[in-house]
Amino acid sequence: MLSRLFIILSFSFFQPLLGQFEDVKTVQCDINELSRLATQNISSLSANEVFQLGVCEYKFENYAKAEDYFKNAEVKGFSNRELLITYSQLNEIALNSAMNKSNGNSTNNKGAKDGNAKKNAMVTSATSNQTIVIHNNSLQHELLNYLFIIISAIGTLIGLRLISKYQKTDRHNIFLGLFIIGLSLMLFELALYWWTNLNYQPKISFFRVQFFIWLPSLYVYLKHKLDPTSSFSPKQIVTHYGIFIIAFISLLFLGNLNPSGNSITTSTIAIFLNSLYLKSAHTTLYFIMLIGLFNKYKGTVSTPNKNWMVLLLSFIAVILILLYIRTTSEQISDFDFLTKSFAAILLSIFICCSGLMLYISPQIITNPELADNKSDDHNPKYKNSGLTEDMLATLKSDLYELLKHKKPHLDNNITLEKLAQELNTDRYSLSQVINQEFGKNFYEFINDYRVEETISIINNSTEIKTVNDLIYESGFNNRVSFYKAFKKRKNMTPMEYIKSKHP
Repeated sequence: MLSRLFIILSFSFFQPLLGQFEDVKTVQCDINELSRLATQNISSLSANEVFQLGVCEYKFENYAKAEDYFKNAEVKGFSNRELLITYSQLNEIALNSAMNKSNGNSTNNKGAKDGNAKKNAMVTSATSNQTIVIHNNSLQHELLNYLFIIISAIGTLIGLRLISKYQKTDRHNIFLGLFIIGLSLMLFELALYWWTNLNYQPKISFFRVQFFIWLPSLYVYLKHKLDPTSSFSPKQIVTHYGIFIIAFISLLFLGNLNPSGNSITTSTIAIFLNSLYLKSAHTTLYFIMLIGLFNKYKGTVSTPNKNWMVLLLSFIAVILILLYIRTTSEQISDFDFLTKSFAAILLSIFICCSGLMLYISPQIITNPELADNKSDDHNPKYKNSGLTEDMLATLKSDLYELLKHKKPHLDNNITLEKLAQELNTDRYSLSQVINQEFGKNFYEFINDYRVEETISIINNSTEIKTVNDLIYESGFNNRVSFYKAFKKRKNMTPMEYIKSKHP
């Protein structure tokens, strides 16, 4: 199935995008069809139909109505902006010319106006309703654009914060910062592109390039988060970011900043950068690689990290589905606007969720996690560890004493780094001790002690404790994780255990 998909994508890669544009001559002004469209509410019409009405009104020299239709076609996301801008400019020139003639030759123009009035009769009855709809749609559109710009600014700040904070340690977070900044910049540019009163018309949109920085950044982030002992090499950067570097240079110097305005060069670059087939193939490849990472580590990482990986994979899966829809339906302008709008909403939700998680539980997203292994004979990553057997034994003993007397597991914000600081060691050494000596990852290890604390509270209490009391007294911070951890270790729910001890 996947091999067939890749064959289709490779054969389709060089399909010329210029063939997507509508020919001006194909716009037919059939009176009956136009009468049918003009009597409908404009909100029920497609972008193509509204554009068709605008072109015909322009041909009938009804320039004011044509201007309204062209503006509404832009709001609805008419795909061929080049054609729309051309017609809008021609219509504006004709409208100004007609107004000048009207001022100087009002008497001579009376007969011409009467002739035009007959042609315009088909749309007169719907004008007032359409004007209200245009105003309402524009207002909603502008409010959404404001929201998208605010969220994109928040996302950019989050990304810059991650990059600046983790330059020396936990450098995998730099790539997460690049990923979030890439999403935020695309959302920002889409908002500019849709802004009614802003003539943002680059030769090639920048988001078509930054698309190639998302998934490499996400893959490198997850790979080094799950295996922090792996190194960052220049070869790795070139391998993952090669397409982005080529695309960025092409966009900058051969596309948007090309002073000669060579249409052949710009069109060639546009075909390369606008290719939905290339983006689909690129995304599919990295999605498969991310699935491979997930399958490799899903049995060894903590539940919070696993849930974070599932969220990331789900987000990429939806993006991939949108790409496939756009690729197979690129000739339909309504699909173009619909999928871009859905993508903007999806990007906004993901940026907000990431920001919320970084605020509530930053350790889940930023802290590296070494995989569990009960023996270093089966874990080659510890072969070069500086810890001797005696050091491992000492650190293990110190950990036991700390958990017994200070009970750091009762702190619901405890992290591997905090626990390592309590033991005057680094978190990688502590993680190795927990992985090798106890055969668990950090969160599973801590939850063992929390569940034992819960059992101790229930057994030694003279009065029945509520579940909410037990959650926070034993170090958990929510009901779901408490129930899952308890049932996994005791094969019963906390309430069932309480009833068995206090019938």
